[in-house]
Parts: sequence; structure tokens; C-alpha cells
Amino acid sequence: MGICLKFSENYRKLERGNRVILTNRDSGEWIKISKECISIIERGIYNKLNSEELLKCIEDREDRVYIDNLIRILYKMKLLDNNLNIDEKVDTIYINLTNQCNLKCKHCCVDADFISEYKRILSFEELKKVIDKIEVYGIPKLVFSGGEPMVRSDFWEILDYTRKNYKGKIDIATNATLINEANVDRLIANVNRLDISIDGIDEDSCSEIRGKGVFNKVIRSINLLKERGFDEIYLSMVISDYNKELKKGFLELNKELGTQAVIRIFAPVGRGLKNSDKFIKINKEIDNNIEIDDLSDSRMNLRSIRCGAGVSDLAINYDGWVYPCGNLISEKFKLFNILEITTLEDAMKRTRDEYLIGNSLRSIQPDHYEKCKECDVNLFCWSCVEEIARLQNNEREFKERCINHKKVLEKILWDE
Repeated sequence: MGICLKFSENYRKLERGNRVILTNRDSGEWIKISKECISIIERGIYNKLNSEELLKCIEDREDRVYIDNLIRILYKMKLLDNNLNIDEKVDTIYINLTNQCNLKCKHCCVDADFISEYKRILSFEELKKVIDKIEVYGIPKLVFSGGEPMVRSDFWEILDYTRKNYKGKIDIATNATLINEANVDRLIANVNRLDISIDGIDEDSCSEIRGKGVFNKVIRSINLLKERGFDEIYLSMVISDYNKELKKGFLELNKELGTQAVIRIFAPVGRGLKNSDKFIKINKEIDNNIEIDDLSDSRMNLRSIRCGAGVSDLAINYDGWVYPCGNLISEKFKLFNILEITTLEDAMKRTRDEYLIGNSLRSIQPDHYEKCKECDVNLFCWSCVEEIARLQNNEREFKERCINHKKVLEKILWDE
């Protein structure tokens, strides 16, 4: 029995001349092949053939072997489905336990408030109901975020309840300043991974963004975790126009600490919007003279946009409202309130039928967005659809961004 010939939900295609780029929306993996080769597979799909039946239609032996290998590659990249009835299901839910934080970072995308500034948040009893609904739905991973989740006075009760009643993996997104000798063992016993923000390579660079003394506190916390054998630590830094020279040092810091480096791109939203002049150079130019060696490295490292918003990801805000992802927390993308639904399964089915397949989210996908949909580099131009949503009404910035990104991406993707 041959491999089923059906493109997956994550399959996307770009075309230029006699070449095509096929990419997986979920993983960001991509492959460039001839248009003739993909048209053979497309004809097989149109005629409802499996791979074995299609190969029998190809007379030339070398062509047959090539197409056979290509089908296997596309299957491995999950661009072809082997099951006609695969239902996409959410695999990660982010819960913002609070809008409050003990820091006031300049680039904070949610503009988290100081602890003294209170807003209505889900109570412990309400959160227990939320955790129960998530467990019934069978979500593989849960991420507690904020604000800073550890500032909640009932944080440990929430964590203990979750570990006892939820079978999936638990991650905490934290600034790590509240981890200490008294609680580190309890933390390790209840979580699978920690995502720690540091935004610097030393006291000077970190304090510029996160405040004085934060760098050393984070390093102490990491050492406490490592001393106890906890290795699932992901250390992140936001890279901008003004600190990109620190990237190499940040990678070296992670190597020294034994942590995984996560590079984040600055987004001018929340408090970051108010301080955008400290991160983005106005009227900047991107170098158009890329060397061949740089192109080779760029092709190897480049990934297409990976968007699981509302499909593989969901975000529950501190007030109970659910959004497609943490970057799309705004009135326009509000889905439902977690406290008002009976089951997540019913809510998600209704959401996909009435909302996600409608215009709100689809309209800001680069292959559907009016200004981008005809572009043959659109799937690689954006790291997140939130960027598109944010620039919808800023024609000047959108145009400048488009011109600069496109001339670089065309070289990386289409130059032979």
C-alpha cells in the first residue's frame, strides 16, 4: 500500500518561474524543487492516487525514483498526510496568571503592572476549574506566564494543584528573580521546563532593560537549579537594532551556563511601544550586498512563519478571556471566556467553525493578507502574524519594512 497523497493542513507553496518552495506552517521547514515535480504529485492528488499508483504512471526509471524519494521527503516534513481524518488539536495552552510583575522592563509586550496596581484576576478556585477543563481536553503542555506568575500569593497552591490534577508537561515563563533556596526544590518537583528572560550578557546590558541587580539574581537562580540537576532551562534575550552585537556573547553565556539560548525579536507593543525608540532605528537600511557564504548560512537557518494561533496554541488571559495566542490579546481576537464554557472541546469546535475559519485570523496570515498574498517571499517575511495586525494601519512603516525585507529574502530564497 502506497503513501496517501494528500497535502497536510500545514502545507504552503510559493512559486517563481519554474521553481517552487514548499513549507510547513507548523515547523517552518522548507524545500525548493522544480514546478514540474510538484505538479506530478498534484496531479496524483487530483486523481486520488496513492504514491504506489502514481509511481506506476511514471515511465522513466530515474524520474520514478526521484518522485518516490520526493514523496518520502514531503511525508517526513509532514507536508503530506498519511491519514485523511487528522483533526488538528491544541497542544499548548498559555495561562497568564496575573498582569502584575516585580520588574518594569522597558520592552514588556504586555505592559505588566507593578504589584501595587491591582486588576481583577482569576481566583485560585476559578483556576482549579480551568485546570480541570484543560486536563479533560487532554492538552499535552501548559505554560504559566504573566506578568510574573510567581508574584501571586497563591502561586504555590496553584502549582501544586496543577501537578496533582494535570498529566501533561508544565512550563513556567518567569524572570527567575523570586527563585531561592527556600522554594527551588518545590519548583523543580512540579515543573518540566523553565523559560527565563534575562535580556543581557552582564549587569550593564541587563540593567539597561530590566533594572539594576536583576542579572546577578537570575544567574544565582540558574545556578541553584543546575546544582540540583535541573537542566530544562531556556534563557531568552530580545534582540533589537541597538543590541544585536550582543548576540554572540549571549550564545556564549548560555554555553557557559549550560542553558538553551532563545533569541526573541523586539515587538513594539505594550510598554515596548512607548519605548520603541530605544530598540528600533528609524529609517534604517538593510544591507543588500550579501556574500555567498552568508547566503548559504542563511538558507540553512531560515524558517518560514510558524503560526499555531488558535490551532495548536491558545492563551488564557488573567481575567479568563481566551485568545488564539499570547501575541494576539486584543478585543479583535477575543474568542470566549474559559469560565463560561462547559468543555474546551465544544468551545474549540465552535471557535474553528465560526471564527478561525472566518476572516479575523485568516485575514492577517501572510498568504491571505491583501498586501502580501501575491508576494513570493511572504511566508518568510514575518515571524508572527501579530506584526501584520500591528502594521495594518501604518502604511509608511509597512512599506519600508516590505522593501528592506523583500530584497534580502529574494536573494536567500530564489538566487541559485
